Amino acid sequence: MYIQRKNKPKALALHKALLHELKNNTPKITAASTAPDTKVIRLIDHDIGNEAYTLNISKNHIDLLGNDAGLFYAQISLLSLIQQHGSDIPNVIINDEPRKPYRGFLLDVARNFYKRKLFYGLIKWQPTK
Repeated sequence: MYIQRKNKPKALALHKALLHELKNNTPKITAASTAPDTKVIRLIDHDIGNEAYTLNISKNHIDLLGNDAGLFYAQISLLSLIQQHGSDIPNVIINDEPRKPYRGFLLDVARNFYKRKLFYGLIKWQPTK
């Protein structure tokens, strides 16, 4: 795993998650990749849109490209692929971004009944933007 100073906290968080998922095949954090037969993981901080990311997995590298939230979602997608395929991850390119600038929330009250206290709690936690 190749890290830049700016992305060090994100890289360390990803490294910790990878240690948990890949118990026998754990990645090493280095300042630069020196082994030619290894798959290098690079976190690239690049503004491609709010919460947008690109995950590019090829034979020799795994690139996660995005801003703060985008890199987070790219890491979640990478971990999901690892959970499905183990250490034999397929070569893919994933470009993802939210379709709308807001997040929706649905609370089904027709088939499920909730107490009033829950509604007030949900309203309190709703974002203000």
